[in-house]
Amino acid sequence: MKVNLDQICRTVTWGAMQLSRSLISVFLAASLPFSAATTYAQDNLGPTPRESLVDFIKTGDWVEPTPKTESVAEPESETGVSVKSATFPYYLTASDYLAARDVSKGPALKLSYSVTKEDLKLSLPLLPSTTTLQIGTDYAAITRNNSTTIYDFNTRRKLSLRGGDKPVFTSQSLFADALKDVSVVNKNTNKGQLSAIQLSKDKTLDAFWLESGVGWTARDISDSIKIEQSETEIQVTYDTQQVLGMALSGPEITDPGILISMMALWHQSWPIHPAILAELEPIRQAPEKIETLSFSPSEINGVRTRWTLTALDHGEMEFPLSQDTPNLVHTPEASPLAYVISQAANNNALDGRPSLDDLRDQIFKTSNDGNWLGAWQAAQSLARRQGGCENDPAILCDDIKSIEERAEEGSTFSQILAARTAASSDARLSALLDLLPATEAADTPVAALKTAGVLRSKLKTSLSDKLKPVSAGLLLEKALVKAPYDPEIYLTLSQIYAAQGRYVESWDMLDALRAMPDVDPSYFKSVDQVEKSLLARAPGYFGPQNR
Repeated sequence: MKVNLDQICRTVTWGAMQLSRSLISVFLAASLPFSAATTYAQDNLGPTPRESLVDFIKTGDWVEPTPKTESVAEPESETGVSVKSATFPYYLTASDYLAARDVSKGPALKLSYSVTKEDLKLSLPLLPSTTTLQIGTDYAAITRNNSTTIYDFNTRRKLSLRGGDKPVFTSQSLFADALKDVSVVNKNTNKGQLSAIQLSKDKTLDAFWLESGVGWTARDISDSIKIEQSETEIQVTYDTQQVLGMALSGPEITDPGILISMMALWHQSWPIHPAILAELEPIRQAPEKIETLSFSPSEINGVRTRWTLTALDHGEMEFPLSQDTPNLVHTPEASPLAYVISQAANNNALDGRPSLDDLRDQIFKTSNDGNWLGAWQAAQSLARRQGGCENDPAILCDDIKSIEERAEEGSTFSQILAARTAASSDARLSALLDLLPATEAADTPVAALKTAGVLRSKLKTSLSDKLKPVSAGLLLEKALVKAPYDPEIYLTLSQIYAAQGRYVESWDMLDALRAMPDVDPSYFKSVDQVEKSLLARAPGYFGPQNR
């Protein structure tokens, strides 16, 4: 069996740092009417200032991959959710997830280890615990402390099962984890320029240990690592310390998919530096013993962890998610926003997703009633559904302009229009302060919430004390509850979450958007490109490439 580890390693050098720049710059480049293409000014949106983002755009080396255009069949869903084979939104039930995954059973290796940890300074070993690995040809699962984490390389999702005998599960994108890890390393090492991290006045942490903990590096430290590897043993030292030891006398690994899944699991869950994984030769047997050394801010003395194989099994195994395991989104513990989004995907939110003719009827009716804001909101929805008012078979663009001309001075409608055209910081601040009272009413129009949210995201809190209690994210979340079929709100929220470093929630929004029927592909083209670039630059993180 010949496996090219160059194709499965996860070493991330300067190119990957520019990848994180590309993610943000691609989000910023979203071209939508009054969109959140610059939603990074609000001070609590994260550590990256607007000036740096502009610099990222200028200096990044983004290359657009060739778009994938082939059509995909959609399997039936027990809940009616439209399940695309290439889209696995976070709210899918276990049954829908497994049906869309389409591979529930296959060859796998199950390894149980007794795990002990020892504080190096105090020499205090902890009581042994048991960790079980189930490694298939396109996934790897790790079970410990009554919790299971499944890294599904088929769907590129991470499933977390919690709750012991009656577990519930959550689902998130592996791409979100990847960008989070890049961000952590770049922030703490100044994009690879720092070799030590200052924890306090008199304590530092070698960046090697942070990079080992998250599995990403922005530096080339291969000269500092010594690897001795044979068919039965691996010994790795860094700075005179043994950081990894393996006795390779476990069961033989004959399936390259299982080997690659195991290597990807090491990237995900083991404190092994990616520069080490990049240099290892393919192994032929599973580790019978593993010993790792790690340091972290919470374990500053250093921890030696020893794994000893106690049981093994191999053969045909079921994917480690039961069909009746409930998704947290469909339990009482779910957040209202997550529930609304899942219902919208099933066309059950509010009165269902209006058709194009329904929207035309709304425009006609609200115009006749003199409700010009209502007519304008319906017209904007119709324009979005068709990829722009210019694509409407009638004269929708002229209709929108005519409706806007009827906005009465001082009305909420006129305040919304003024906010959308405000260009300077002072003008935006004034427009937002005028509009905010309208967002506090129970029957506030969704356009007021949406416009205020986008406008707030473009303003720094230092401009006025009145901005401190105003959250762009909260305004847009309220807007989404009122308009759960509006793709612009999903995209804008994903941008805000990404700027805050909340990558999981950012991808949740984008995955939900991609799963919606009849959404203009331009809304998620950018994130598609980012994911393809991540797959190309860091394939080892995502395991076997079966899709």
